[in-house]
Amino acid sequence: MSNEEIDEDDVGPMPVDILGLQIIPSEGVSIVLLGRLEATDRVLPILIGPMEAQSIGLALEGVVPPRPITHDLLVATIDAAGARITDLLITSLEHDTFLAELGLATDTGECRVDARPSDGLALAVRVGAPVRVDRRVFAAASVAIVKEPNETFTDHEIDRIVTEFRSFMESADPSDFVEDESDEP
Repeated sequence: MSNEEIDEDDVGPMPVDILGLQIIPSEGVSIVLLGRLEATDRVLPILIGPMEAQSIGLALEGVVPPRPITHDLLVATIDAAGARITDLLITSLEHDTFLAELGLATDTGECRVDARPSDGLALAVRVGAPVRVDRRVFAAASVAIVKEPNETFTDHEIDRIVTEFRSFMESADPSDFVEDESDEP
């Protein structure tokens, strides 16, 4: 895990891509790995439910089910209401839980809605919206990796990342992930 210092000029959200997704049926959880395609030295592992992983996986593969699943229904509802999804921002990590906000553009302006990262990812992938992570969260909770660009993760590598992340979470200080209100402009 990295607790590296972040340059004061290098704060705020950073764009990330989904670099890996694995469903782990034996544990009843799944993992999504977020990082930058052009800088594959760190990934942010987020443990998610298997249903959300399946929904993200379907969207990544471009599979359209014959009847809409929940995330498809929500995208259609947002569209029907005249709004659109603009982005997903993973904002913090509190009590072993990542927090996120879904950006929406409406006729009356933009707004942010509290979202689970897994649901937000399933929605963002469906509409091609960018995914971003607060740099402090990424620096504190990401795992170091050695990977060539566009190289896929093996099950063994994902297991190592999950083990390292779980170990880190057992000793993490919540203040490492929550933005200090005095930092606000």
